[in-house]
Formats: sequence, structure tokens, C-alpha cells
Amino acid sequence: TPTSKLHVKSDESQLVLLQSTTDDQQAYVKIDSSNAGTNTHSYIYFNEGGNGRGAVGYNASGDDIRLVYDNGIASTNGIVVEPGGSIGMGQSVNPNPNDRLYVQRIVSSSTTGFTCVASFKNPTNATLNQGVTAGIRLKLGSSSEHNKWAGIAAISEADYSNRTGLIFWPDGDLTNGGTSTQIGGGKMRLSAG
Repeated sequence: TPTSKLHVKSDESQLVLLQSTTDDQQAYVKIDSSNAGTNTHSYIYFNEGGNGRGAVGYNASGDDIRLVYDNGIASTNGIVVEPGGSIGMGQSVNPNPNDRLYVQRIVSSSTTGFTCVASFKNPTNATLNQGVTAGIRLKLGSSSEHNKWAGIAAISEADYSNRTGLIFWPDGDLTNGGTSTQIGGGKMRLSAG
């Protein structure tokens, strides 16, 4: 029994194929809600066995684009892209428009000690890999200048990265006196142990 204006049911894994046959032309699906309003969302809703699992699309009440794992597009458990380009990730995320990237972990008032909100990894695991780093660059300068930065990084201090230190790079890879400060240019290092 059909439950929608268009209801496709089949034992095939691929139910629909929409294909453009014109070279150098876009191919897209348009979802258009009737008018502006807090409930006029436009999205694709993913279900499994009739149960809501996630959604991707436009959320009218927040005026944003969302990729969420939850029962409907109004959820904030996932990725939220604000109109100005700010991105929020995590659980119950409403990014501050002044933050280009905002990450929030699962709320827990009982967690003590080190709490990880995000991880950045350089997948190196070998002998003689001392000095290998995984870091974050903090950049300044114009939009076309990428050599004006300072950084902070984890640094391998033993084979297989079995000991990890922390190193700071002021001045990024600017050239001072003909020498790049990026290579071996860490100015402060906190060693493991």
C-alpha cells in the first residue's frame, strides 16, 4: 500500500537512478518547501526498518545545513553548517558564528582527568621515527599568505612513538637569516616523562 505520492518498493538494492546524459552539465535533485517558516525543512531522511537513523539537508528553524544522526533534521547531534560558514560538530551543537569551527563532545559532568574533544593523528608507527610530529598550524596574514603561522605539535621521542612530547613553533616557516624556522625550529619542548 503506497504511503507517499511516489512509493517505490523492490527487492533490488538500487531503487532509483537519475542520470544526466549531457556533457559538462550539472545533475542534481531539487527539494523545495512551500515557503519560509520555522518548520519548512528540506532534507533527506534515512530510516532502517521504519526507525529514523539520520538526516541531511536544510533546517529552517536554525537556517542552517545539517548532517545528523538522529530522528529528524532538527537534531543537533552531528555537523551543523551556519549561513556564514561556521561549522559545529558533536552533540547538541549550536556553533558560535564567531568560531569558524566549533567542536563539542558528549556532555559529561562526571569525567575527570584528561578529556579529549578532538584528535589529529599522523599515522606513523616505526623504528627510528623520533622527531616525527602531528600538529596544528595557527595562521595569520592575508588569504594568500600561508607562511605566517605558529604551531603546536606532538613529537615522537622513541621508536614506534612509545613516548610523546609536546613542541611549540613560533614564526612558522618564515625565513630568518636565510634559514627556515619550520625544520627543527621548535622553540620550546616539553619532553615525556
